[in-house]
Amino acid sequence: MINKDYTSKGIISNTFFSIVSKVFPILLSLICIPIIIKGLGEEKYGAFTIALVFIGYFNLFDLGLGRAITKLISERIGKNKDQEIADIFKTGVTLTFLLGIFGGLIFFVISEPVTVKYLKPPEDFLGEVIRGLTFLSIGIPFSIMINSYRGVLEALHEFKSITLVQIILGAATYLGIIALMEFTKDLAFLIAYLTAVKVIHFIVYRTISNSKLNTTETNGAFRKNYIKGLFSFGGWITVSTIVSPVMTALDRLIVASKEGMQNVAYYSTASEITQRVGMLPSALVSVLFPVFSRNQNFNEIQNSKLYKASFNLLLLASGIFAVLFICFGRDFLAIWIDENFATESYVVLQVVTVGALFNFLARIPFSFIQGVGRPDITAKFHVLELPVFLTLLVVLTDSFGIVGAAYASAIRMILDFVLLHMYSIRQFKVDFNLLPLLIGAILPVILSLTIAYSELGFALKSLCVAVLLTVLTASFWFYVFDEELRLRIKKITRGQN
Repeated sequence: MINKDYTSKGIISNTFFSIVSKVFPILLSLICIPIIIKGLGEEKYGAFTIALVFIGYFNLFDLGLGRAITKLISERIGKNKDQEIADIFKTGVTLTFLLGIFGGLIFFVISEPVTVKYLKPPEDFLGEVIRGLTFLSIGIPFSIMINSYRGVLEALHEFKSITLVQIILGAATYLGIIALMEFTKDLAFLIAYLTAVKVIHFIVYRTISNSKLNTTETNGAFRKNYIKGLFSFGGWITVSTIVSPVMTALDRLIVASKEGMQNVAYYSTASEITQRVGMLPSALVSVLFPVFSRNQNFNEIQNSKLYKASFNLLLLASGIFAVLFICFGRDFLAIWIDENFATESYVVLQVVTVGALFNFLARIPFSFIQGVGRPDITAKFHVLELPVFLTLLVVLTDSFGIVGAAYASAIRMILDFVLLHMYSIRQFKVDFNLLPLLIGAILPVILSLTIAYSELGFALKSLCVAVLLTVLTASFWFYVFDEELRLRIKKITRGQN
């Protein structure tokens, strides 16, 4: 039976499952990544992360259809047109299958010359990288198909099922790599294993999606009349899907070409930490997107309240994250990996943390604007940001090395947030108040940097951070959260609707 519940308790419950699905791989990666780095060596690990960037970027051949499937199915649920869901499901999945085959072939053709000419991994393991990329080309179609089936499950609000899959396969990914390293350090075999996990991921999602739909829905037909709707929405999503991963990958690629693979390891590890923490706000917006999409009448008051409450809650969480990572980033890296690694990358971690704070906040307006049917706006902003980011990246990396690349990334994320948030305020009558940003972002960053560079002992620094976080939380509770949000939080914590 299709889940049509999106009460506040339903949203919180789904967000909880979505967060768990993100947190578990993060915690597991904290344990496993240092083991993998030490096992492979910093240069080889840098090449390994570049391979992961490749497979992530080639998800662009999804052409936004995974998101479009979520949108169209959510609309039909909101309009009680359940009979159309089966045909949208069948049409969308068939299209992504064809696109996945095409994407895999393109990747197979271009991956080797791009790697040899531009990334230039060391000769002693160049052959391993090239063979590994061949295996990745096999995984591309399955990776793209995963987006479609996950899109179906998100539209149905089956976040519990998604969580179980992410936990099991997340563990299989990291633990499997470590186990395999006991027998071989050959990158080709390690990347082949990742491809095998992608195939299993696809099979599991497909099985669950079919089981959650009844017989008539699963037996839907391919309908040409849905192609336009899917590609119309997905087309603009594709622009963001192309440009956003380009901007995410550009910093590592520029660092690789200008600073060498060892510095890629220093930079990408710091960047990877914030990206993994960024999975938490992604958990919230993945739940909110189908909620916004189901509200076809676009109730401005309801959506504005939901936007404001979600934004303020995420701002508090993001502010706490920024304080902890800015103040304790070096200590964390030294314990997690080693002192030398911390020395080389802790400043990068601090800079990208500031950018990540605003990147997390941008997820709310990004999801909101797309959910109410304007994916063209988010795409146009990304196109606008790309040349600005590329210019900053080249100039600042030349001048300041990997720290300069981090500055460029942070500036781009702040610009993205400003554009998206201001558009939501102007076009959708979302309330604007500078006080939350001042209390939750600007002041905590300034105070955290002051604490981090004050040369305090660990105990005194910890005390200062504890006081700062206490004041931050209290300020939000009394001055930022409205009475309705405080009441809702109290009810939820007591298990009430």
